[in-house]
Amino acid sequence: MVDPTPAISVEDQKPTPGQGRLVKVLVGVSVLLFVLMGYVLATRSLKTRLPDSVLAIQGTEAFRTASIVVEGPTLTIPLRTSFDVDKKYLATIFLNPGQYTLTISMNGLPMLRRDVYVEASEWLPIDLSGKSNERPRPR
Repeated sequence: MVDPTPAISVEDQKPTPGQGRLVKVLVGVSVLLFVLMGYVLATRSLKTRLPDSVLAIQGTEAFRTASIVVEGPTLTIPLRTSFDVDKKYLATIFLNPGQYTLTISMNGLPMLRRDVYVEASEWLPIDLSGKSNERPRPR
């Protein structure tokens, strides 16, 4: 038969005064770190400017091995991409307004080098497919 009385009494589980203070300090430090993290995230999000313009480069299957490099004074490192078969050879690059240099090269040889100026909230298409009457749109 099972004895209904617990093996350890409730009086034995009471924290000592030192343990209570330690728990309060740890909870306080956790709350302080949580508030500090929220402050850092909020100030960083207010200072960060997201790109709102798009440079859309439409290619063909002939460009499947081409590399695309965009350089500009506002970029810390050049942006690199390539044409994607799944997107029907459409490469989209999100940029902030400003002057940029676009370079498209195949096998290390530059095929196209063009200075482009991107305005705020602009969709700037560059068509390399030969179908100049169609504007490339994202898929």
